[in-house]
Amino acid sequence: MIKNEGYTESELDIKIYTREPEDDWKKQLQIDEKVVILERSRTADGKKVAFYYNIFPQSLVAGHFDGEFSGAIFDFLKSKMGINITYAITEICALSSSKELDQKAVNVIGNEIILLKQLHFDEADRPVFYSLDYLKNNVFKLFIKRE
Repeated sequence: MIKNEGYTESELDIKIYTREPEDDWKKQLQIDEKVVILERSRTADGKKVAFYYNIFPQSLVAGHFDGEFSGAIFDFLKSKMGINITYAITEICALSSSKELDQKAVNVIGNEIILLKQLHFDEADRPVFYSLDYLKNNVFKLFIKRE
Protein backbone atom coordinates (compact mmCIF):
# COMPACT_ATOMS: atom_id res chain seq x y z
CA MET A 1 0.00 0.00 0.00
CA ILE A 2 2.85 2.37 0.79
CA LYS A 3 4.52 1.84 -2.60
CA ASN A 4 1.19 2.17 -4.40
CA GLU A 5 0.79 5.68 -2.98
CA GLY A 6 4.18 6.70 -4.38
CA TYR A 7 6.20 6.59 -1.16
CA THR A 8 9.52 4.87 -0.54
CA GLU A 9 8.88 2.16 2.04
CA SER A 10 11.11 0.71 4.70
CA GLU A 11 10.76 -0.85 8.14
CA LEU A 12 12.14 -0.25 11.61
CA ASP A 13 12.04 -1.69 15.11
CA ILE A 14 11.59 -5.32 14.03
CA LYS A 15 11.06 -7.68 16.95
CA ILE A 16 10.28 -11.39 16.86
CA TYR A 17 9.38 -13.20 20.06
CA THR A 18 7.22 -15.92 21.59
CA ARG A 19 4.54 -15.36 24.20
CA GLU A 20 1.31 -16.73 25.59
CA PRO A 21 -1.69 -15.76 23.44
CA GLU A 22 -4.54 -13.58 24.59
CA ASP A 23 -7.92 -15.31 24.69
CA ASP A 24 -9.12 -13.48 21.58
CA TRP A 25 -6.09 -14.67 19.60
CA LYS A 26 -6.69 -18.28 20.63
CA LYS A 27 -10.28 -17.99 19.46
CA GLN A 28 -9.39 -16.31 16.16
CA LEU A 29 -6.57 -18.73 15.30
CA GLN A 30 -8.36 -21.79 16.75
CA ILE A 31 -5.30 -22.75 18.82
CA ASP A 32 -4.23 -23.62 22.33
CA GLU A 33 -0.48 -22.97 22.15
CA LYS A 34 2.07 -20.18 22.36
CA VAL A 35 2.27 -17.65 19.57
CA VAL A 36 5.14 -16.03 17.71
CA ILE A 37 4.86 -12.27 17.35
CA LEU A 38 6.34 -10.31 14.45
CA GLU A 39 6.24 -6.68 15.52
CA ARG A 40 7.48 -3.85 13.32
CA SER A 41 7.02 -0.28 12.17
CA ARG A 42 6.69 0.63 8.50
CA THR A 43 7.79 3.94 7.07
CA ALA A 44 6.85 6.08 4.08
CA ASP A 45 9.65 8.39 2.95
CA GLY A 46 11.34 7.85 6.31
CA LYS A 47 8.30 8.70 8.48
CA LYS A 48 6.63 6.04 10.63
CA VAL A 49 3.13 5.48 9.26
CA ALA A 50 2.19 1.98 10.42
CA PHE A 51 2.75 -0.37 13.33
CA TYR A 52 2.14 -4.07 12.62
CA TYR A 53 1.62 -6.74 15.24
CA ASN A 54 1.40 -10.13 13.46
CA ILE A 55 0.45 -13.18 15.54
CA PHE A 56 1.27 -16.73 14.37
CA PRO A 57 0.72 -20.14 15.98
CA GLN A 58 4.13 -21.26 17.23
CA SER A 59 3.79 -24.70 15.64
CA LEU A 60 3.21 -23.13 12.21
CA VAL A 61 6.25 -20.85 12.09
CA ALA A 62 8.75 -22.67 14.32
CA GLY A 63 12.21 -22.20 12.81
CA HIS A 64 11.04 -19.95 9.97
CA PHE A 65 11.56 -16.60 11.72
CA ASP A 66 15.10 -17.37 12.87
CA GLY A 67 17.47 -14.55 11.98
CA GLU A 68 16.34 -11.31 10.38
CA PHE A 69 13.05 -10.48 8.72
CA SER A 70 12.23 -7.81 6.17
CA GLY A 71 9.78 -7.26 3.36
CA ALA A 72 6.18 -8.22 2.76
CA ILE A 73 4.76 -10.88 5.07
CA PHE A 74 2.68 -12.47 2.27
CA ASP A 75 5.80 -12.87 0.09
CA PHE A 76 7.69 -14.42 3.02
CA LEU A 77 4.90 -16.91 3.75
CA LYS A 78 4.67 -17.94 0.10
CA SER A 79 8.38 -18.19 -0.70
CA LYS A 80 9.68 -19.60 2.60
CA MET A 81 6.74 -21.70 3.78
CA GLY A 82 4.61 -22.41 0.69
CA ILE A 83 1.58 -20.70 2.28
CA ASN A 84 -0.57 -18.58 0.01
CA ILE A 85 -2.85 -16.11 1.80
CA THR A 86 -6.02 -15.84 -0.25
CA TYR A 87 -8.18 -13.54 1.86
CA ALA A 88 -8.63 -11.84 5.21
CA ILE A 89 -11.59 -10.93 7.36
CA THR A 90 -11.06 -7.40 8.68
CA GLU A 91 -12.65 -5.52 11.55
CA ILE A 92 -12.11 -1.74 11.61
CA CYS A 93 -11.80 -0.60 15.23
CA ALA A 94 -11.36 2.48 17.36
CA LEU A 95 -8.39 2.54 19.71
CA SER A 96 -8.86 1.98 23.41
CA SER A 97 -6.97 4.11 25.92
CA SER A 98 -7.00 1.15 28.31
CA LYS A 99 -5.28 -1.31 25.96
CA GLU A 100 -1.51 -1.45 26.31
CA LEU A 101 -0.87 -2.38 22.68
CA ASP A 102 -3.08 0.46 21.40
CA GLN A 103 -1.08 2.91 23.51
CA LYS A 104 2.18 1.43 22.24
CA ALA A 105 1.02 2.11 18.68
CA VAL A 106 0.25 5.72 19.57
CA ASN A 107 3.74 6.06 21.05
CA VAL A 108 5.28 4.61 17.88
CA ILE A 109 3.33 6.39 15.11
CA GLY A 110 1.33 9.14 16.83
CA ASN A 111 -2.36 9.94 17.09
CA GLU A 112 -5.12 9.64 14.50
CA ILE A 113 -4.74 5.93 13.93
CA ILE A 114 -7.02 3.38 12.33
CA LEU A 115 -6.83 -0.15 13.79
CA LEU A 116 -7.49 -3.10 11.52
CA LYS A 117 -7.90 -6.48 13.21
CA GLN A 118 -7.36 -9.01 10.44
CA LEU A 119 -7.58 -12.78 10.32
CA HIS A 120 -5.71 -14.12 7.28
CA PHE A 121 -6.67 -17.41 5.62
CA ASP A 122 -4.94 -19.79 3.21
CA GLU A 123 -6.38 -21.56 0.17
CA ALA A 124 -7.93 -24.26 2.38
CA ASP A 125 -9.78 -21.64 4.49
CA ARG A 126 -7.46 -22.25 7.46
CA PRO A 127 -6.56 -19.28 9.66
CA VAL A 128 -2.81 -18.66 9.26
CA PHE A 129 -2.19 -15.49 11.23
CA TYR A 130 -3.98 -12.73 13.05
CA SER A 131 -2.79 -9.16 12.77
CA LEU A 132 -3.35 -5.88 14.50
CA ASP A 133 -2.47 -3.23 11.93
CA TYR A 134 -2.25 0.32 13.23
CA LEU A 135 -2.28 2.80 10.33
CA LYS A 136 -1.95 6.58 10.31
CA ASN A 137 -5.20 7.76 8.81
CA ASN A 138 -3.61 10.75 7.08
CA VAL A 139 -1.56 8.32 4.95
CA PHE A 140 -3.88 5.32 4.51
CA LYS A 141 -7.38 5.75 3.12
CA LEU A 142 -9.92 2.98 3.46
CA PHE A 143 -13.22 2.93 1.63
CA ILE A 144 -16.19 0.70 2.28
CA LYS A 145 -18.88 0.05 -0.30
CA ARG A 146 -22.16 -1.03 1.27
CA GLU A 147 -24.96 -2.44 -0.81
